[in-house]
Amino acid sequence: MENLYWDRVRGFISEFKIDARWVLRSEDDDKTYGSLRIVSFPNLPPGYLQSIAIFVTEVTPKTKGQLMKSLDDYKMSETELEVYSVKDNVETEETIVNAPYPELENLYSVNIFE
Repeated sequence: MENLYWDRVRGFISEFKIDARWVLRSEDDDKTYGSLRIVSFPNLPPGYLQSIAIFVTEVTPKTKGQLMKSLDDYKMSETELEVYSVKDNVETEETIVNAPYPELENLYSVNIFE
């Protein structure tokens, strides 16, 4: 997929000194293709941050049976399926990296301290 970029998300309350978040978006549509969180967890070595990146790898429609199970599991109506994005099976891949902030900025092409 081309034309992907990290869109900074602000307004989260956190107990950590650094807790930066982004959503991976495309210039071609309104879909979300992943998320990125960079955090200063206290158990990391001095000068290190942790990145948690989640990438959508596959989206497939649920079968009618799976949709009915979702309605029952989440106690929702059929019209709410669209709102809460549970009408599809979404496969993701998670990557966790501990590194100094310049390496994480280069790895993801983001600016942590903007």
